[in-house]
Amino acid sequence: MRKYYFDFLHNNTLLRDDEGSEHASDDSARREMCRALLEISRDTARADEAWQLVGVVRDERRDIWRGRLSFESTAASTEPTRV
Repeated sequence: MRKYYFDFLHNNTLLRDDEGSEHASDDSARREMCRALLEISRDTARADEAWQLVGVVRDERRDIWRGRLSFESTAASTEPTRV
């Protein structure tokens, strides 16, 4: 099994994985990253402010996969739309 690293960039704050974890394939590591992104965003999405979360799966040589989730509140404005 190969070692993969899972890095996260949340609102310009980088959390770099220096330990890594072993997975059977690139696809297995990508699925794990998707689960992690969804889990992290579950709590973050409750906030009213906009946010962006980027996840990068890499091995020792290169980036394997990159995914991004973002949220921007679109609360209704009380001002009329002007044309």
